Amino acid sequence: MLKYRIKISLDGAKPPIWRRVIVPADILLPDLHRVIQGAMGWEDEHLHHFEKNRVFYEPAEDMDETDAPLFFGEASSEDYSEVTLRSLIYLVKDKLSYCYDFGDNWDHTILIEEIIDNDQDDDPTPICIKGKGACPPENCGGLWGYYAMLEALEDTKHPDHKGLRDWMGLKRGEVYDPAYFDIDEVNRFLRGEYDEVEQREFAITEKILKLDNSQLSEISEIMVLESEAKAREYYMDIIEKRIQENELSERRAEFVEGANYLLELLFNNIKTFAAVAGAAAAKAEKNSAPKGIVVDFPKKK
Repeated sequence: MLKYRIKISLDGAKPPIWRRVIVPADILLPDLHRVIQGAMGWEDEHLHHFEKNRVFYEPAEDMDETDAPLFFGEASSEDYSEVTLRSLIYLVKDKLSYCYDFGDNWDHTILIEEIIDNDQDDDPTPICIKGKGACPPENCGGLWGYYAMLEALEDTKHPDHKGLRDWMGLKRGEVYDPAYFDIDEVNRFLRGEYDEVEQREFAITEKILKLDNSQLSEISEIMVLESEAKAREYYMDIIEKRIQENELSERRAEFVEGANYLLELLFNNIKTFAAVAGAAAAKAEKNSAPKGIVVDFPKKK
């Protein structure tokens, strides 16, 4: 089987965040997307696309939701369901771009480091052989927000320190390690070693609690323009409708508890982002203010 040793790098990350993975050369892009998500540590909560030579490859169902060609001039979009990695890159040092979450814009580069042709190897299972750096948390505002978050987490006197710890679910004495990487955990994911019961429970919980991008935007807008109470009411109405539709009334308390927890994370995230953005704007305004201006006051007569 023909395979590629590829390096998946998070663009702009300093220190670098990357994974080295061996995959079949003919892996389909939807499967490569799942490999990238699992290897990097993303949670597959947002839209994504691959890009090569100004052509954007993405799920057919998402093509109407993205405006990539509008922003990139003479570009086009294609359904990626039957597109293989080898059809796009096939030489050592060839590169393919991958973007995840069009709000935070996590841009990745996929680089072919080695082409492996072994007739004795017919196992298509991807394997991660090396990596470096922890995957940033979802919805933290891209690299800029991630670095601002790290700064706040390191400074116990930072006004957002406690809120960020709560948002990340850090317990007393627990610290976030930006260098964390567990290759065994990654390979368990790539091998598909999941407990079926856990997977089924996760699917049910996600079905009840997960929000799409438009609903998240709506909740955020209600919170900012009206109140947290109104935003909570909006979300709980969605949850209650889903509980009824799926005949899960006996688990209402469990889902409400989960919804409240997610709302607190969301509210803290919005507040933190607003605070950090406000501080950055104030700093920028201060730095851009004209200096050394002499004001000529009228002399007393």
